[in-house]
Amino acid sequence: MTTHPLVDRFQVLGQAMADALGTTGSDASPRFSRIAAEQLECFLPKLRGFSLEDILSAALTTKAEQLDVESHFGDPPITWFMGERFCIESYVWNDNSTNVHDHAFAGAWTTLVGQSLHRQYRFEADEKITPDFELGRLFLQNGERLVPGMVRQITPSDQFIHDLYHLDRPSITLIIRTCRLDHPLRGQRHYIGHEQHALALKTFDRPPMEILQRRLLKASLQDSEATFLHLFQALLEQEDFEVITRLAAKTGFLLSHKQLGDCLRLLENRWPLQGHYVSEALLHQRQLATMINLRHRRTDTQDRLLLGLLRCPSTREDLLEQVRTLAETEDPAAWIFQRFEQWAEEGELLQLTPTQREALRGILEGQPARNDEILDRFTLQNEPLLQVLGTP
Repeated sequence: MTTHPLVDRFQVLGQAMADALGTTGSDASPRFSRIAAEQLECFLPKLRGFSLEDILSAALTTKAEQLDVESHFGDPPITWFMGERFCIESYVWNDNSTNVHDHAFAGAWTTLVGQSLHRQYRFEADEKITPDFELGRLFLQNGERLVPGMVRQITPSDQFIHDLYHLDRPSITLIIRTCRLDHPLRGQRHYIGHEQHALALKTFDRPPMEILQRRLLKASLQDSEATFLHLFQALLEQEDFEVITRLAAKTGFLLSHKQLGDCLRLLENRWPLQGHYVSEALLHQRQLATMINLRHRRTDTQDRLLLGLLRCPSTREDLLEQVRTLAETEDPAAWIFQRFEQWAEEGELLQLTPTQREALRGILEGQPARNDEILDRFTLQNEPLLQVLGTP
């Protein structure tokens, strides 16, 4: 099979990166990320205009060693260049998005196809349970809408915590990253939760028994949620707080709201103060999972942008300001209501009576008093899409 021209271009990029990097300097230093960003910016004009079909066709002809072809980070991940110190990869995104995470590698990335909602966070630790598990608080720092041609750097530490929520189907990103580091790091962590209750968990290299326990819990759901709860209770009696938290985080979003609540009450009974952190964080995780599932049903970029903004806890005013900036609209209240009204008319994402729709319009337009009362119980109990509107 003849090598696709795009493969040759990535080889040229890889050689240019190697020449610019030289043979000295730490791969974990800001210098690596800066050079990677510079090389991407210089090379981007040679990558404009390529489609998903072009990239997939080119991938069939690449001879590069694949870094982690079974990874779920990207659908699929494609390695174009594998050097001694770094590699070049692209990730295809359809309906998958990243969790909030930091990195154990350095580098830079850009968007080739599609758009993404990119947000950065700050984590403040309150209690270190183990070297791999901390309780704390997670604060949104900023958000932006990434389009093709924009380049961002990655630093290997908790000073760069972020997530990407992809707005177009598909979106394709391109990254230059280190394959290994020349000094020890704690490894990548994922963050679950929000401002008051968040978890920071190292996610790789878990013990085989913990992986088996997780898979057994998932398998038990094929029988019934009662079986799941029985197994979860048995594990509570034999495992420590970290293991139980990890198991709940990996399986809880598969449960009904009631069943998840039952599990979290058991956890809080065993570890009251620490368990409350976990409960609040995992309830938030469940809400995010709901948003992801709803996004599967939408293809419109603006619809997906609103769903992405609703994933992050904020206030009504924060939401309106983010929509004003990221959707580039002078009337964010009308922009939001137009989409809510369309979803309600379709009855697919949102169930609202005419009275509730008018109450929603009033809240968005700054007339919350009576309207808050109409929507309050409905919002908190039935519609995660609207929960942010309960906080002025």
